[in-house]
Amino acid sequence: MIESWVTVFSRPGCHLCELMADELEPLCRAVGLTLRVLDVDTNPAWRDRYGLRIPVACVGGEELTGWPMNREHAMQALRAHVFDRASSGANSGEASQ
Repeated sequence: MIESWVTVFSRPGCHLCELMADELEPLCRAVGLTLRVLDVDTNPAWRDRYGLRIPVACVGGEELTGWPMNREHAMQALRAHVFDRASSGANSGEASQ
């Protein structure tokens, strides 16, 4: 099932993570996706994969962008994800990163 959210891997006090979330929020809203922010330190696999590279945004299990964020690329990728989701007939559901 194709996800209906964008995940920003972050940690408390990460200023760049906050900036990324702030920039992604309106882009996500524009294409009907939900933004969620997850603390990499709450999951050992996330910490190992993203811990030194945060912030990292993912959609559909794929990395969307790191920092610095390219807004144009991010919007194109979000639109493509939504198109794939719509053409597959997927509904929003719980899937793990």
